[in-house]
Amino acid sequence: MDNERRTYTPVAEKRRFWHSRFWLNTKYYSRRLTSTNSGRALLALALYIGSYNIVMRCVMGSEHPINRFTWRRMEARGELTEELLAKRENLNQYYASKARFE
Repeated sequence: MDNERRTYTPVAEKRRFWHSRFWLNTKYYSRRLTSTNSGRALLALALYIGSYNIVMRCVMGSEHPINRFTWRRMEARGELTEELLAKRENLNQYYASKARFE
């Protein structure tokens, strides 16, 4: 009996999310990412950019351009509202008056 090899047969039970391969891999790579300073900086930058875009979309609305890239793209397509076109005209007049006095 001592020479026989004993085997373990696991009991079939439903695997929960917290014990799934996906969750274990997610924990492993998130710990690995945050273990270095460059990883922390990269994560902080990604969180800042993501939260900025989410907050601006909630505050301004989905039809408002968030940055210059989307402004120029919407301007080329003709999707800017009358309010935004008036804002652009006011800014152009302001910068023209500043350049005149300098």
